[in-house]
Amino acid sequence: MKQTILSEKLFTDFSNYFEPFLQEVGLTKAVLKDPSYEFPERKFVELLELAANIENNDLGLKIGNQILPEHIGALGHAIVNAGNLKQAIETAVNYIVTYSHFSHIQFAQREGKVEISYQISDPTILQKRQDAEFAIATIYQILNQCAGQEIQLTAVEFEHDKPSNISTHKSIFKCPVRFNAAKSKLTFPVAALQLSSGNNDSRLFNILISHLDNEKKIRDVSQLKDQLSFLIASQLHTGDVSINNISKLLGCSVRTLQRRLDDKGIDYSFLLNDIRQKLAISYIKDTRFTLIDISNKLGYKESSSFTRAFKRWTGMTPKKYRQTF
Repeated sequence: MKQTILSEKLFTDFSNYFEPFLQEVGLTKAVLKDPSYEFPERKFVELLELAANIENNDLGLKIGNQILPEHIGALGHAIVNAGNLKQAIETAVNYIVTYSHFSHIQFAQREGKVEISYQISDPTILQKRQDAEFAIATIYQILNQCAGQEIQLTAVEFEHDKPSNISTHKSIFKCPVRFNAAKSKLTFPVAALQLSSGNNDSRLFNILISHLDNEKKIRDVSQLKDQLSFLIASQLHTGDVSINNISKLLGCSVRTLQRRLDDKGIDYSFLLNDIRQKLAISYIKDTRFTLIDISNKLGYKESSSFTRAFKRWTGMTPKKYRQTF
């Protein structure tokens, strides 16, 4: 699965945070100089986590709170030149893939409120606090620039555990901040959708959308595989990862999904096994989880079944594999 992110101007302007740790995650200084440089998104998440652990626990928030349109390239400029906040959000949802393959943004209206949620599609990335906080803070800052004012949020939620100090969160979002949520998201009144800075350039917006349409065609090739991987991972613990269940979650028939898989050359059984294997290794490396926890998370009814599968994948038992780290 080729999941990449563009460096754009983000890495140039925030090089003081990133440069000391590039080599450790396997990146070169080219990421600081070339806006069109593409690199694995997993490296971006690792880089943020590493820098935050050493420099600043709130690094994701700190960078996200300073984001300008040019930091995310054409997408950022399109968002701030949208006619109003609603069009800006729709632009972000539709074209996020042109900047980041694995970022998923969803937009919903419920009971007079707007919810904008963010998740990454790679289920094997377990340590992702900084990425989530960077993304939510970035979304908030870019939308504020489109609106021409600070949007009054009613709530912000994050998937990860509550940090020991959330003063930075409260300072940035100025609303209740919750943790251990199903998704990372921000919420605000629906009336804000009509907000506009009044400085938007509709001609520039249309030019940028035409460009983003072309970029989306190029970068969107792995979308189905990403969707399936995310859904399979989310359902493993239930024990029902049949193609029937996954097709229902996708909102299509089994026949339609199978046809789409055939067109893309994707074998469902192979993909399911691959996700289980990658998740198992990610969980084994994370000592927060016991082997029984991992077996349950992967949907095995018996721990012995998980042990046999893991030995088939790696040639070692889960216990022995964990001892190698």
